[in-house]
Amino acid sequence: MLGALAGGGARFSLALVTDSVAVPDNAFTTASSFSCAPPSTPLWLTGLEHGHVSAAGGGSFSELTGSGASADVAVARSGAYSLKVVKTASASTHVLRRLTGSASSVVTRFAIRLETLPKADVTQLVSFTLADGGVVDLGYQASAQKLQLGFAGGTPGAASVSATAGTWYVIDVKVVAGLLTRTADWRIDGTAQTQASSLLALLGTTVTGLRLGSGTGADVFTGHYDDIVATSNGADYPIGDGKILPLRPNAMDTHDVPGNFQDASGGTITAGTYTDLDDVPVDTGTDHVKQVVASGTSYLGVAFEDATKTCINGVAAVVGFEASTTNENNGKTSAFDGTTETVVYSGAMNPAGRGYKAAVIAPASSSWSQAALNGLVMRIGYSTDVDPQPQWHTLLIEYDVR
Repeated sequence: MLGALAGGGARFSLALVTDSVAVPDNAFTTASSFSCAPPSTPLWLTGLEHGHVSAAGGGSFSELTGSGASADVAVARSGAYSLKVVKTASASTHVLRRLTGSASSVVTRFAIRLETLPKADVTQLVSFTLADGGVVDLGYQASAQKLQLGFAGGTPGAASVSATAGTWYVIDVKVVAGLLTRTADWRIDGTAQTQASSLLALLGTTVTGLRLGSGTGADVFTGHYDDIVATSNGADYPIGDGKILPLRPNAMDTHDVPGNFQDASGGTITAGTYTDLDDVPVDTGTDHVKQVVASGTSYLGVAFEDATKTCINGVAAVVGFEASTTNENNGKTSAFDGTTETVVYSGAMNPAGRGYKAAVIAPASSSWSQAALNGLVMRIGYSTDVDPQPQWHTLLIEYDVR
């Protein structure tokens, strides 16, 4: 296990993490100098609190390769779930999140846990893909029992300390791709590691994706991932320790023509209808809310549990949906911070099976306050085509806190 942090401007010490369910509060002890300085609005954040790994509907992941990735309820650093990747020899197993926009640099924070220490080197535990074809890989060096980071084709640099099986490590990485010399800075539990660099860049390339797992045939490992955040602002590095927690529906908010909606059995909307919108995992459960009369202005409002933490780094929303058939229809799900709307999803709600979408919510002001997060509501409906009837199964908020 990594020892207590010392020197190098480190602000935290690592506490023991057990081989069990979620770790209470932070895995770090904050120093007296700690202050809440949230990063920029993230490109992406997830703690897998929707309990499902799929690219169906274009949800939290853009691509899913292989069958060895799943949401694990038995092991989590925070919340109720983590991403589990079982990588076997001669198989590719990974999930990919495309990072939209022209991000010449990307800053990430994620937690990683190896169930057992791999017997052989692992090239890819986590990878950052670049537009010019370059790749930055976080891997594992078996001889030294250390994590390592480097650009593909180069010699990766090993961590300053050895890893321990069954222990969560918080990794901060900043990849700068927009300069002639590409660089990758990284930290383990707040301690700076040796920078990686590459001179083989095309000037002005971008970071296009974050991949969890491995596409290298020889890699064999079982890993867990949790508390994942990515931003496009190099000044956010290091994001530092944090945890991603869920907020579930707990009340109905205001509506517009609620008679245009029904529950799964055809019943009217009531004060308790929010319980039809809390299916987790998002691919389970038969209860739902459906729009039965077409109207581009009608909606149902849903409120959520209150957050108990005050230093909020970022917020995202998840919607799980389907339709009675795969014929074309439409609908919309939006989150509202006061009058500021973030569209989580708008379009066809007729995937083959259950689909889900996830979207980062930008705060109405420069950053999130506890009061703003606790006032966040979501609205569903707005369908101008209810043949087949669009169905909403899950609404969920994930938020990253220190």
